[in-house]
This record gives sequence, structure tokens and C-alpha cells, in this order.
Amino acid sequence: ITIPSIIGALRLAKKFVLVGDHMQLPPVVISEEASGLKETLFEKLFDKEDEQTTNNIMLDIQYRMHPAICEFISKEFYDGKLKSAPEVENRKLELSVSESQLAPIITPDKPLVLVHLSTDAAHQPERQSKREIDLIVEILRELRSKNFPPDKIGIIAPFRAQVAALRRAFEKLYETLEFEDIRKIVDTVDRFQGDEKDIIIFSLTITSEEIPMIFQEKRRLNVAISRTKSKFIGIGDWNRAEKSPTLSHLKDYAISDERCSFIDWDEEKV
Repeated sequence: ITIPSIIGALRLAKKFVLVGDHMQLPPVVISEEASGLKETLFEKLFDKEDEQTTNNIMLDIQYRMHPAICEFISKEFYDGKLKSAPEVENRKLELSVSESQLAPIITPDKPLVLVHLSTDAAHQPERQSKREIDLIVEILRELRSKNFPPDKIGIIAPFRAQVAALRRAFEKLYETLEFEDIRKIVDTVDRFQGDEKDIIIFSLTITSEEIPMIFQEKRRLNVAISRTKSKFIGIGDWNRAEKSPTLSHLKDYAISDERCSFIDWDEEKV
């Protein structure tokens, strides 16, 4: 919430309590002239060092994510202060994948998997990646064959064009679902804030040499990754993604941590 939106109410109070997370999405401010309003009162006060007038308390125990996912989120966004509750220490998907060709991707033993698919921008519609859509459809088809509930899956993409294409593909696979239900499963990062799913599939859709402006707000990436409870699958061109510091750190983390996995799907399919 922007400062002008809240200041009128706060002037009537002798003391006030703000609850939130300044490392998640800021208010939507379209005007460049008003860009200063993106900084919320919560953020301004949280970073304030005057302890006599402001008391900052961090709720540092999380109850959603598998610890392997939480550890990255903690280091990248919260200075290593975010910890996992004992209840999530053994969180794991109930899914049998022993005979699946997609086992390296959907295995419950790897809570964070990044899948590299090279992108040829010259043969892609604007803000869409057909290769990513095709692989996501394969994953969904496999999950459906194992009776994994679709409402426990979340598919996130940065652009509406990719979201629309993914929704059409999802609709063909799950013909019994209403469109409104599909909208809750496949959406943009911004629309997913506040939601959570057992599996999150993140379609990068980076089809040019430049990192999209939408990824230059690292808090948006925090939201995308932290929506997941048991498994995060990031699909896209991870070579191009390295131009984003946060995505580059995520790739390094997936490669170096034995609980995670980085898969070059181009090589797997040769």
C-alpha cells in the first residue's frame, strides 16, 4: 500500500503496527513521475535505524517451503535469517516416478530442479516460448497419468501471452476443469502473490538477449520461487537468465546443492 493511502488513517493513532514483507511485491505504480511511491511505509520504517521510535521484528520461521527451497530464499532475500519449522523438514511429494522418462524433473527427491532449454528468439512469438510450453505439457500429462491433483499445481509465467498459451494447453489436458479453475492454476507472478501450491512450475520465457524488465525487480522472483511447498521446477533458457543476478544465483545454487538439480534438457534429448 502506498504511503498516501495509509497516512490519513495513521495520523489518528498514537501507536500503530504494520505487518508485511517488504521483500515481496511493491505497490503497482505506473507513472514514472510517481515512482517514489513504490517504497512503502513498511519498507521505509523497517530500514530505519532509530530504535527509539521504531521497533522492527522479523517473523523468521516459515511453514510452507521445503528447507532446500527456503535456504535459497533466505540467503538471497533475507540475509540468511529465514529458517524452516520442524514440520517442513521432511516435506516431500507423494509421487511414484520410477518408470517415467521425466523422472529427473518430477522426482520427489529433488525439491528444486532447473531445466535448461535453449531459445531461438528468431522463431518465437513475442513474449512466448513454445519449447517451454511443450515441456510443461509433457510434465502435466505425466502428473495427470499418476492422478496428481491439478489444483496442487501452480504454473507461473512473467508475460500474459505465455500465460494465455499455457492456459489453452492446460484446458486441453484437463477438459473437466472450468476456466475459472484454470485461471487459479496458471497465472502471472503478480497474481500468484499470497498463494501456494505443492508444485510450482516457473516458465522463464526469456527469448531475447536482454533480461526482461519484469525480472529486474528481484522481489518478483522471490514471490515466484516462494509460492511452492514441496517442489519448484524452473524451465527456460538458463544461459540467458544468468544476466539476472538472482536467477544466476539460483542456477549456481541448483548446481552446487546436492538436494537440488540442474538439467540440460537439450543434452538429455540428444
